[in-house]
Amino acid sequence: MAGNRAASPRTGAPLGSQRDQLVVLGSLVALAIAAVIVLVGLYLTVYRPPREHVLTAGDTRYNAGEVYRRALYAMLYQQSVAPKGQTEIVTKTLELIEREATLRVRGKQFVAEVTAEDVTKELQQLLAPPTPPAPSVSGGTAATVTVGTPIADGGTPTATPSVNLDAYAKALQQRLERSKLTKAELEAIIAAGLYEDRLTAKFKAELPKTAPQVLLVTARIQDQATAERVRSIALRPGVDFGPVAAQNSVSDARGARAGTTNWVIVDQLEPAVRDVVKNLKAGDVSAVTQNGTYYEVHKVLEVSASRDLSDELKDQMAIQQVLQWLTAEGKSLGLERDLTTEKERWITDHVVSAYTKASATPRAK
Repeated sequence: MAGNRAASPRTGAPLGSQRDQLVVLGSLVALAIAAVIVLVGLYLTVYRPPREHVLTAGDTRYNAGEVYRRALYAMLYQQSVAPKGQTEIVTKTLELIEREATLRVRGKQFVAEVTAEDVTKELQQLLAPPTPPAPSVSGGTAATVTVGTPIADGGTPTATPSVNLDAYAKALQQRLERSKLTKAELEAIIAAGLYEDRLTAKFKAELPKTAPQVLLVTARIQDQATAERVRSIALRPGVDFGPVAAQNSVSDARGARAGTTNWVIVDQLEPAVRDVVKNLKAGDVSAVTQNGTYYEVHKVLEVSASRDLSDELKDQMAIQQVLQWLTAEGKSLGLERDLTTEKERWITDHVVSAYTKASATPRAK
C-alpha cells in the first residue's frame, strides 16, 4: 500500500520522474527560444544588412555589401576618386557606382565596346606589366640586334611583350582578397575605366584646333585684407603680377596652386571664376571675389580670339565633355537610391573596420 501512495494515480509513474521530464522539456523549450532569438539576431545583424537594396542603376540593383566593397577598393587603390572622410564614404561611393554603371551601359552606344579580352589586358598591365622582349644578337662580327620575333622576309620584327601569368594570378588574388571584391566586380570597374578613356579620346579628337583664349593670372588668398593689398599692387603701373600672385597664393583643397600664368578658355573655368573673368579685357584686374573659402584676384594679360589649343587644354575640355555626357546619360539610364540611416551606418562602419585592418598589413599590388 505504501508503494501505491508514491505512484501517479493514472500512470503509476513516480511523481519525481514526471517533474524531471517537465524540467527537461522546459529546458529544451528555453534552448529552442534562445536559438530562435540568436538566429533572428544573426539575420538582422549579419545576413540581412549586406543584402539590403541601396541603389538601382538601369536594370541593375546594388546592395549594401556591394557598396561596401566598392568603397573599400577605392580607398585602398584609387585615392583620386576615394572618399576623403567617413561622412562621405557612402555618398561618394554611390556617385562612383552610378558613374561606372552609366559608362558600362551607355558607353557602348558611343565608342567601341569593351571586351573581356580588353579587360584582361588592362588588368595584366595594372597588376603584372608585360616584360619587353629581350634583344637577340646575330651575324657574328657584323652583329645585328633584333627586338621581338624576326620576320622571314626581312621585314620589321614584331615586339611581343610577355606576361608573367603566375605573377599576374598571384597579384590578382592578393588584390581580390585585400579589397574583398569578386573578380566580376573588379572586371566591371576596369571596364568602366576603359569606356571613360575611350570617351575622353573621342571627345578630344573632335575638338577644334583653335579657340578664343585669355592669358590669366590668379591670386588665391585665405583672408580678404591680404587679397585687397595684393589687388592694390596689381593695379600699379608696370607691376608683373605673376610673381606677386605666386608669392601670396595658397593651394586649394584639391592641391591646385594659384599664381601661375596660363592660357585658358573662359567657358571652361569654374562658374565663380568664369563670371568674373568673362568681362575683363587685356590689362584688367578683377575686384576681390570670394570663391568658396578663398579670396581671389584675377588679371587678364592677353586676349586671343583664335589661339591653338594646347594638349593640356584639350584634355581639360574633353574631361568636361565626359562629365556633361555622364550627367545626361545618367538621367537616361535611370538612377534611384534607396538609402536609410541604418544602411549608411552599416556600410560606413564596415568600410572603416576593413580599411583599418587592410592598412595594417603589407600592401599587395
